[in-house]
Amino acid sequence: MRHRLRVHRHRVLIGGLLFLLVWQVAGCAAKPTPTPTPTPAPTATAFPSLAAESTAIAGAAPKATIEAEPTRDVSASTAQAPAPEISLALPAAVHYEVKLRPVGASDASITVITGQYRAGAWSQAARVGIDGAAKPGDTLAEESIIVAGASYTRPAGDATWTRWPRVGFDAAYGLTSPFTVLRLYPLAEQRTARVLEPAPGAPEATFRIQTVVSAAGVWDLLMAGVAELAPDAESRAALEAQVAPLALQQTITYWVGEDGRIYRAAATLLANDESGQPAAWLEVVWRFWAYDDPRIAIAPPADFRDAPGPATTGQPLPTARPPQTPGEGNNLIVRVFSSPGIPADNLAVTVYPAGEARQPVDWRSESEAKFKLPPGSYDVLVQMDYAQEWLRDVKVNDGGAVSREVVFDFGTLNLSVTLNGATIPVDIVTYPAGDRQNWVDWRSDNPATIRLRAGAYDVEIAYADFAKTYTVTGLVVRTGEVVERTVEVGVGD
Repeated sequence: MRHRLRVHRHRVLIGGLLFLLVWQVAGCAAKPTPTPTPTPAPTATAFPSLAAESTAIAGAAPKATIEAEPTRDVSASTAQAPAPEISLALPAAVHYEVKLRPVGASDASITVITGQYRAGAWSQAARVGIDGAAKPGDTLAEESIIVAGASYTRPAGDATWTRWPRVGFDAAYGLTSPFTVLRLYPLAEQRTARVLEPAPGAPEATFRIQTVVSAAGVWDLLMAGVAELAPDAESRAALEAQVAPLALQQTITYWVGEDGRIYRAAATLLANDESGQPAAWLEVVWRFWAYDDPRIAIAPPADFRDAPGPATTGQPLPTARPPQTPGEGNNLIVRVFSSPGIPADNLAVTVYPAGEARQPVDWRSESEAKFKLPPGSYDVLVQMDYAQEWLRDVKVNDGGAVSREVVFDFGTLNLSVTLNGATIPVDIVTYPAGDRQNWVDWRSDNPATIRLRAGAYDVEIAYADFAKTYTVTGLVVRTGEVVERTVEVGVGD
C-alpha cells in the first residue's frame, strides 16, 4: 500500500498520446458522434477482461463521503429505485485513475489517466500502451490542469503550457470521466444486492454492487453537464448532438464502502454505432483513493501562453492519413530504431511547423514514417515509450525526399518475481537508479518484460496485496541486450 501511495504522489511526466485524444475517445471532443465497432451488447457482468484484475490503486486517507445514495441491502436480485434529482456534487478531494480500452482491441490499446481533484479544480496526465505496444494514433501524451474555468495543456516533456479559455466537456462530464461515474451512482434505477468483496487497497470493507442507469438517467446527467459548460444555445445544441449516441442504458459495477465512498467501478459502455444501433464501445475501469487528501493543491501554471483563436477548447489533432508508399511524392522520411538495427514499435512521429509545437501537421506510427508535406521548415517529435527526441528545423521541398534517422538506446529487462519458488501477483515500478521521484515503467505482469533505455535502474516490487515491498537496486540495462533476472521476495523485506 505504501508503494502505491508513493507512486501516485509523484508528478507523472509521460510520453505518448495528446491528452485531447483521450477526450476524443471519451466521446465528444472532436467527432460529431462516436463510431464504435459494432459488437454484441455486453453481458450483465461488465468489463470481464479488466474487472478481474488483481491490481488496484491503494491508500485512501481520511474518510470522506461523496454525495451519493446510501448503499442498500435488498432481498431480491435487483431493486428498483425512484429516479433522484440530478446532482453535480463531488467529493471535496480525491485521487483517481481511469483505464480505457476500445472494445475488441488488445491489451496494448489501454489508455491510463491518473489525476487528482480538489474543489472544482483538477490535474491529470495520460499514458497509452502501458501493457504493451500502443496502436496507431494512440501514441501522443499531454498533461492537463483545469482550474478557475480554464484549461492548461502541454505535450509531455514540453516546458510550455497553453491556456484554453474553457473546460473540455469530456474531462468533466463525458461518459468516461471519473466525475461522471461518481455522479451516475445515485442515478441507478436498479441495483443488485450488495456482495462483500474487497477492492484492493481500500482502507475499509467494500461491497460489489451492479447498477443499471436508464438511457433517460444518462441523458439527464449529460445534459446537466452541457448546461453547466455551454455558454449559448448554439454551443449547447452542438454538444447535445455529440453526446446523443451515448444516451443509452448503461450497466456499471461499483465497489462501495459502508459510508458510500466509491473505490472502484467497471463497465463496458455502450454507444450507438453509425447505423443507430447500440454496440459495445469502450471498456473502462475507474479507481479512487485518498479521499480528502490534504496534500492535494492545484493551481494554474505560472508561465503559459494563450491559445490562438476565440473560444478554443483544446488542440485539434491532425487528420490521420494512411501510410504512403515510395513514388507517391513523399518528401520526408523518418526512420526510428529502438536500438541500432532494430526498428522501433510503440512509437509516434509527429510533424509541427518549425517553432510552433501547438498544432500538428501530420503524424505516423510506423518505424519508417513517410510524409508528403508542403515545402517549408518543420520540427519533428519522435516518441517511443517514455523517450522522445526532437528533429529541429527540418527543411523539405518538392525536389526529393529528405531522410532522417533516430536511434534510441533501449534494452530489455525480463523480470520474474517468486515467493517460495512460485510466481505471485505483484506491482512493479521501475525508477532510474537513485531516483524515486520519476518512475519510467509501472506494470503488474509477472513475469514482466520491461523495455528500458540503457542505464542503471532500481525496481520496487509490491506484493501480498501491496502490503509488502521488496527493492532491487542497480539493475544495469545495455542497448540492444536482454537482462534476465529472477527475484525471490519474502527474504529480508
